[in-house]
Amino acid sequence: MSLSQIEKKRLNHDLQVIYDRIRKREYIMTDFSQDNRFNIPDRTKEFFNYLDSYCDTWKTLSKIFNKLNVKNYDNVVDLCSGWAPKVTLWFFYSDYSKNLILLDKDKKSVWKLINFMKLFKPQFKLKKQNFDVFWNFDFKSLFIVWNHIIDDLIVSYYWKKFNYNISDLYISEKNLLKCWNNILNSWESFKIDISVILFNIFDKLLWENWIIILSQYQSMIEYLLDLENVTKYNKEVLYKIKELFLNTWKYEDLSDISFQVLKSKKDAFSALECIILKKKIWQ
Repeated sequence: MSLSQIEKKRLNHDLQVIYDRIRKREYIMTDFSQDNRFNIPDRTKEFFNYLDSYCDTWKTLSKIFNKLNVKNYDNVVDLCSGWAPKVTLWFFYSDYSKNLILLDKDKKSVWKLINFMKLFKPQFKLKKQNFDVFWNFDFKSLFIVWNHIIDDLIVSYYWKKFNYNISDLYISEKNLLKCWNNILNSWESFKIDISVILFNIFDKLLWENWIIILSQYQSMIEYLLDLENVTKYNKEVLYKIKELFLNTWKYEDLSDISFQVLKSKKDAFSALECIILKKKIWQ
């Protein structure tokens, strides 16, 4: 019997998981053989748990979007959109009817997101563009949403900087933890480096008189793996980027809007985990 490449990849992953369980003696505590891969109720519940979390995000963003009258913008960019409809669902439920542009370097993820949104038959047009924030580009937008991408950009940049294969990064917790341990060991110097790099990228992206929303909050991975220092680090990068923006005197700080509308404990993130900036018009 011959195996396809995807079967070999998944089998190798399963064997690595079993090896890790043996090494950590996890079989003493849990009988993993009782897991039923065809447990439809559990898998369905898991899917809806994820969907609930996506809805929490777009409902939180909606409070900011409504305040900023995002529906009036002809073009809005979901930067590094990935495959999860955390941002796109708001545009559907708000009856947005213009252009939502998905920028991401992962073509497969964008197609998954587009195919998912097609189920809803949205009024707005979904446009995609292959986009790597760490390469030179010629793209400007009127309104940019940057939802929870600092952590991914940091590890992506760091992983490539040392010539690792980026596809290996999320294969195992071990690789991801190794990456973050290395980053945290050079906390201050790398924080400044990556903040400057990301600031320069986003400064080039935005036209005068238009707005960028940046949010960064604790991810599910950070929560499950007890990576509190990673959450703290990502927020410090967010604040450093804000400082760089405001130090140029080219930007107006609209972050008070977050404090006006994000007051509920049910919000996906707090006002302290979101910044809103508007690029000024220079005569």
